[in-house]
Amino acid sequence: MQRPVKTGTIFCFTILIILLCRPLPSKGAEGLFIETGPGFARSLDTGVLLVRYVKDVSPLWGYESFYEGIYARWSGGHHAEDFSIARGVRWRVSENAYYSAEIGGGHISRVTGNLGTPFDFYFRIAYGRKIGCYDISLGIIHISNGKPLFQWPGPDNGENFITIAVGELF
Repeated sequence: MQRPVKTGTIFCFTILIILLCRPLPSKGAEGLFIETGPGFARSLDTGVLLVRYVKDVSPLWGYESFYEGIYARWSGGHHAEDFSIARGVRWRVSENAYYSAEIGGGHISRVTGNLGTPFDFYFRIAYGRKIGCYDISLGIIHISNGKPLFQWPGPDNGENFITIAVGELF
């Protein structure tokens, strides 16, 4: 019996082909990223796929900074989709290597056993390297509804992922 090809797989390969066929960038002020990885902690039975659009903006606290728009979809018993907007900063380790941290807010498609409200916070920390017009990073993502701070009703176990991202800068 032949396994059907999943829509997410087709989408990822289409985006990858588009990224690889673009001309080399003149500067790295914007980027489109595909990110994926397994869940950990209370998200062990999940996997995530993210598409992130990153736009560099003026420095924040003396560090390179950026905004990003995020679409995330994760599988498992607590599957959902998330649309978020975040602000991040980048600390340079060398000319091509960096650490980054982002924080943002968004909306999930459904309340789950791990996230009790449709509003969520998005956190990501990463180590990345720029190689020509490409950017590759290893990150940790936490999506939470902030119940300890805001006392929302319902659970706030959050969703947690270890990810690898590949993006093209243009």
